Amino acid sequence: MKKLSILLIALVFIGIGSIFVISNENAQAADFEKAFAKKTILVKSAPGESYKTLGKLKAKTSVKVYGGVPIGKDQENLSAADQYGWSKIMYKGKYAYVPTHDLKFENPSAWAPGVKAKAIAEIKEQFVSKNDKIRLVYDKDSYYEMFIQKDGKGDYQYLVYINCKTGWWHG
Repeated sequence: MKKLSILLIALVFIGIGSIFVISNENAQAADFEKAFAKKTILVKSAPGESYKTLGKLKAKTSVKVYGGVPIGKDQENLSAADQYGWSKIMYKGKYAYVPTHDLKFENPSAWAPGVKAKAIAEIKEQFVSKNDKIRLVYDKDSYYEMFIQKDGKGDYQYLVYINCKTGWWHG
């Protein structure tokens, strides 16, 4: 009887451990999102055209995107029309970057990991007061519009446009 009790207790702990493992795997799934290369694209060591080329992704190659940046490190002195965002991917076991506009995302309205909190915090710091309320509305093609209600009263007014893959915003 004592051996049976010990066996049952052990099975309960193994079952609970399995639940935690499954939950942990599901939590990690949110750490990236799936995308496909629209065409053959160069993979860079850092977000920008002037950085070392690590290789190429052929058209229709599936990638996992782990985040994004609004502007390449070497693009700050370019005109706004020539700046674009970069997606952080895993390439040959290391993080690397590809132009976001060269990817087709499985879920265009999903925020790239880490992008939403950073972009919203930056916008709030500049434009939103303590009593203001904000609302995000998905527009299209990976963009959200942010609206603000001043002091929580009246109508919501357009504030900025945000790329949910890179965090680039404009208003």
